[in-house]
Amino acid sequence: MRKPLILLFVVFGEAVFAQSVEVNTSVDWTIMEITAQMSLDVAAMNIKLPGGKVLAEESLEWQYPDLIRPAILGIQADSSHTLGDLLNAGEISLGVVDALGAPIRRVTPALSSDLTRIMASYTVSLKNIGASLLKHSRPASIKPPLAAPQAPVYTGIVILAAGELPVHGRNTAAFAQPCLFPKIWDSDMNLFYDKSMAAPENAMSIRYAPSAAVLMNTPSGMDESLETLVGNKPLRIMAVGAFGVSPTDIIISREDALLILSSEANRKLLQEARIVFALNERVFR
Repeated sequence: MRKPLILLFVVFGEAVFAQSVEVNTSVDWTIMEITAQMSLDVAAMNIKLPGGKVLAEESLEWQYPDLIRPAILGIQADSSHTLGDLLNAGEISLGVVDALGAPIRRVTPALSSDLTRIMASYTVSLKNIGASLLKHSRPASIKPPLAAPQAPVYTGIVILAAGELPVHGRNTAAFAQPCLFPKIWDSDMNLFYDKSMAAPENAMSIRYAPSAAVLMNTPSGMDESLETLVGNKPLRIMAVGAFGVSPTDIIISREDALLILSSEANRKLLQEARIVFALNERVFR
């Protein structure tokens, strides 16, 4: 099965292939997916059509792990590390990275309309990537505060972080950025939420959305797709800051944090990761 492909690369070399292929990737954090559009210049590869079409299509499929790997490694895992950083630190292996890049959807390679390129599209799930990196088997306990104020029972948490936020520890402001494992801190810099507090099966349920999606003229005030996660009576919180080398962590006021922590029903929202981060529109472009 591999002999024609081996011959193709012996004749033309992987360097020629690398120069002949274009890869354009985009990350959609609202649905937690990466899409890679790949295009192989058949003329540059000296592939004769129509006979070489199958070889060209199979070469894209064969080289797919190498082509998608940079996009996977560039994903921000948390406020301090990309997946590439975790690879360099030995926390994940190259084999694991390639396995994480397995597409959940693909458009079969086909000729472009001008018959000069072979085009293909692959979509990778960020949720699957994140879930594979979780190490805990049960959620960490969340202790109630000593002085617990009375608080309503909410159906979820919506954190509005659309504007530029002061970055804790730095004399600057920035727009909050998405990542696989965001943390939430209160204004006293107590850790309010991280992935260990959510049950493993729920930890990748958090959602990112442009701010307009939670400021809509609907009964719940938000897009219906978000309502399935945070319900129709969520606690809406204004972020007061951001934190991290990459400002992916959100800071909320201590008062807002206590509204969740003081109630067992509300603390369960953290275990179920019923959280939406509403960020500035530009981070989704």
